Amino acid sequence: MNSLEREWEIIHRDHERYEQFALMIKLVTVLVVLACWVFAVDAVLTIIFIAVLWLQEGIWKTYQARLGTRLLWVEQSLRAPSSKDGAPYQLYSTWSAQPKNLVATTLTEYFTNAIRPTVAYPYVVLVALAIGVAVFGSTPV
Repeated sequence: MNSLEREWEIIHRDHERYEQFALMIKLVTVLVVLACWVFAVDAVLTIIFIAVLWLQEGIWKTYQARLGTRLLWVEQSLRAPSSKDGAPYQLYSTWSAQPKNLVATTLTEYFTNAIRPTVAYPYVVLVALAIGVAVFGSTPV
């Protein structure tokens, strides 16, 4: 197995692992919201908890997207092995060499990933339920 094949294998495994952990963040969020309702936590505080975990998943998905970008580069390099665009095992060097306003770009990446439909679900539903609890005064549990 050459270096690019090995890199693909490693990054692909980690990319899939990020997906599993993103699902865990969603499950923890659901449990936190249920706990908030059981213990009659204020709806505003419940929404804050949801928002924090939602943004955490957005951050997590940003890391996964960076791995995905590198995976695509490795796959393209494997298809065209004569290409000398770069060397294997350069994930962090490639990412850090990109020109950017680090804070603005990073925050934009986090929020962009957080609002993707596959990430936003179930957070939008949970926020809507929490708002409903605040407006109508009863918990759905």
